[in-house]
Amino acid sequence: MSGIIHAGEGGQLDQIPEALRTRAQWMGTRFAPRKDQPGKLDKPPYAVRWARRIVKADKNNPDNWATYEVAVAALHANKVDAIGYVLAEGDPFWVADCDGVVDPGTGEVNPNAADFIHAND
Repeated sequence: MSGIIHAGEGGQLDQIPEALRTRAQWMGTRFAPRKDQPGKLDKPPYAVRWARRIVKADKNNPDNWATYEVAVAALHANKVDAIGYVLAEGDPFWVADCDGVVDPGTGEVNPNAADFIHAND
């Protein structure tokens, strides 16, 4: 199952690892309010390819993926709200989304989350 890692929604493009930037598995997204959850946003994937209209597209179809440079160009041109790397079967990468594990007052990482991170490093 594929997922998307987003940058541009407060994420810093300069913090994206080179190992991801060199792979042509990038898409854009346009934020849309969720009808059933006020205050929450949907982030549907959009294909961002050179010389083509930006359209909503299936993230599981590699034909819809672009290079990092093309995705960043679409972001800088305000054609999308954020860009994301598409995690695909066979990738050497994995991601764990650990919400709320950093104490905003101290910056300390929850010990259970820290153990998980270090065990899977």
